[in-house]
Order: sequence, then C-alpha cells, then structure tokens
Amino acid sequence: MLIIILSFFYLGIVNTLVLPPITPDILLKYGNNGDNGLVHIQPEAARTLMASWSTKMLSRKGMYPPSSYETCYNGIQVIGKREDILPPFNSFLTFAYNHKYNQQVVNSHIMLCILNPVNRIVDIHGIVENPDNIYYNKSIIPMVQEFKILTNRANCKMEIEQLSKWGYGVYHFALSREL
Repeated sequence: MLIIILSFFYLGIVNTLVLPPITPDILLKYGNNGDNGLVHIQPEAARTLMASWSTKMLSRKGMYPPSSYETCYNGIQVIGKREDILPPFNSFLTFAYNHKYNQQVVNSHIMLCILNPVNRIVDIHGIVENPDNIYYNKSIIPMVQEFKILTNRANCKMEIEQLSKWGYGVYHFALSREL
C-alpha cells in the first residue's frame, strides 16, 4: 500500500517537474474554432444563456422532464458559486457547443469544467443541454470527443468522473460507454 501511495506521489512530482503547469489560455487557444464546434465563453455569458433556457422550459410546462430544468438550474448555481467550489489555483472554464441550424448559429450544450493546472487535468464538472436541442438533435458525444482532442493537444488529461454526480449521472453513463 505504501508503494502505491509513493508511486502516485512520485508521478505527481515528476509530472509537475517535466510539464509546467498549464494556464487556461494555453487550453483555450486550441478550442477557438470560429462559430462551429466547441467555443470558450465567459461564465457569466453561460449563466445568462442557461437562465434563458430555464425560462423557456418553465414557459413550456410538461414538455421537458424535471431533470432538464434541475440540470439547468444547477449549472446557474455552480457558476454563481464557482469561487466556493474551486480548489486553490484551479480555474473554472465554460464552453458552448455551437453549430448551424437553419442558417443560424445555435448552442446545443454548455460544458462546465475545472482546470487543475499543476496536474494538468481538466474535469468536466457538468453539461447543460439547450431545451431546443429536441429540434437540433445534437449529441454530447462528439462535443466531448472534440474536447478530449483539445485537452490531449494541450498535454492535459480529461476526466468525467464528476459527471456521475451531475444530472442523475446520465451524461457520465453515456460518455463512459463511448470514450
């Protein structure tokens, strides 16, 4: 047991000495794809977008399952309390998954992430789906696959374990089968 603990400690030190800590700017330069695909957005912009989605869901009673509204509400709360949930030196990142639908750029999902710059880990904390995605029919799987490519290019590791606690674990289940 001591050998296992020491090996994890050793790997953490070696990783820190070999690769310098990553900054959000380094990771974000890979994700700027114009209006298509994964695009970094400011947390407050994501929060505003999720608030409009919540309003839309509330105005269409009975059309969406309660879990959709809960996930959207939780996303708004997480962004509002991000300073309280972040471990020291970590960064909070938000991404929108954009694509064209009827000649218009739309956001099908928002992804909330926590970047651990020392260990070079990007943890997907939560995913919020646009209620109009019933029309767009976009899956989270290509979004997360694209994000995994971006994190690999930045010499980071992507983790999805936090998604098991988000939205009843539905996204975690789907992604753990596909990735």
